[in-house]
Amino acid sequence: MNEAYIEKVSQKVVDFLYGNKQWPFHTGLMVLAVLLLLDNPNTEGHTFLNYFKILLPLELLFIPVFIFVSIREGLKEKLSGIKLAFIWVLVFIAYPLILAGLNTVEIFMHPKWDGWYIPVTAMVILLTELAFQSSSFINKSTKTFTWLKNIKLEKAILLGLIPFAFIMVMATTGVQSTLGTTSPLNRIPLVIWYTLQFYCLLFIYYIFYFVNHYILINKLFKEKGIVYFAAGFVATNVLLYPISAALIYQLPIVTDFMVHPVHARSFFNEINAWTPILGMVGTIPFILTYQWYRQNNKIVNLQKEKTQTELNLLKQQINPHFFFNTLNNLYALSLTKDQKTPEVIMQLSELMRYVIYKGKENQVPISEEVKYIEDYIQLQLIRLHKKVDFNFKKNIIDKSLQIPPLLFIVLIENAFKHGIEPAEGDCFLDLYLESDENSLTFSCRNSVEEKTKEAPGIGLDNLSRRLELLFPNNHELQIADLGNEFKTSLKIFSQSSTK
Repeated sequence: MNEAYIEKVSQKVVDFLYGNKQWPFHTGLMVLAVLLLLDNPNTEGHTFLNYFKILLPLELLFIPVFIFVSIREGLKEKLSGIKLAFIWVLVFIAYPLILAGLNTVEIFMHPKWDGWYIPVTAMVILLTELAFQSSSFINKSTKTFTWLKNIKLEKAILLGLIPFAFIMVMATTGVQSTLGTTSPLNRIPLVIWYTLQFYCLLFIYYIFYFVNHYILINKLFKEKGIVYFAAGFVATNVLLYPISAALIYQLPIVTDFMVHPVHARSFFNEINAWTPILGMVGTIPFILTYQWYRQNNKIVNLQKEKTQTELNLLKQQINPHFFFNTLNNLYALSLTKDQKTPEVIMQLSELMRYVIYKGKENQVPISEEVKYIEDYIQLQLIRLHKKVDFNFKKNIIDKSLQIPPLLFIVLIENAFKHGIEPAEGDCFLDLYLESDENSLTFSCRNSVEEKTKEAPGIGLDNLSRRLELLFPNNHELQIADLGNEFKTSLKIFSQSSTK
């Protein structure tokens, strides 16, 4: 199958998952429906028909949740935070409580459910909502949760062994019997003592994983191949399994409650080898997945760095071109000793300040970019001393809209350099800027004389490359030579309108 086609299909699936906010809740209901179906001991009843008989009522009952999730983004723009929180409580808490109290809901009930299915379903829905909202909050709060993201794999595993050791303590019958006969004051120290011993037991097996991950797979397998890896795998187990068995035997919890097969001094018994062998084999898929994830992350970061480097170079190519033009303007005015020279110097200073300080930012408010364009054109009109029919129409819904700086100036510079400056007669320049929820459109239309036509230069090429890096597959740049006029149109689509 064509690799490009697979990539395209995969991207469409990802776009759907990003754009459709309901699927996690449907997934939770499907899991619950499967569990309810399996709760029936009669395996002959495990049919698609019975599955949908369980799933569809659940879906119908929680339609308000799906509606709210679908329109949540729109409500955020129209309602205050308090009103939105009130609706959230109604949908995820009050509504399920109302359902639980309605006798009419019995028409949906299965005889085996005994009325508990609504609270359980509501809990599944609520936990799904909290999980995804928490994930979104953590992803956005990069500074607040930097410590969480910086936890390395090994630290995470070693920390994760602590609650797992505690769970093993709570699940051990002998330990629970002992705790039951102990005074309440002595239970806490005993639980800590037993948890520490279980942690030591788990840490001993962690050593096998560590050797497998960082020596056998990272070194032998990558650098020498499967034969060296297999030999190292066997050597590790032969060397370490009796030692690990001897260490485990020293833990009092093992000899007192027989929580591990090593309850005698037969350290070389084959049973002691099977646990680390199965553990090492079982963690191989996890290790390989983790290695792929790290490698893929490195590739993505390198691509981002390369893209950012290219963007910076393109900005640097834009700025010197602008300075060259404006300094030429000032030089021409100084030669004629024009009275407007001080005014032009001040305007040039403001333009240079914008280019130097705002040009290095990733985004600026569109209102600032518009002011920069207007100042630039005013400076040009002062210098040219010719009649220019200039129009700049703006239709901007949100003046705080963030856009990349110096995005449109290339088109305007191109219009002046190749159309208006060399014109001998009347000339015109029409600009149009419009933004709405779905797109941002900028068009530049200028007069041009046949005998003064030149190649557009590198400005438009730089702009095209910059747009490819900033808005891949999410923009349209149209260039039209219409004889006595030249027209360029740039349209940038919002992310939501493309999904």
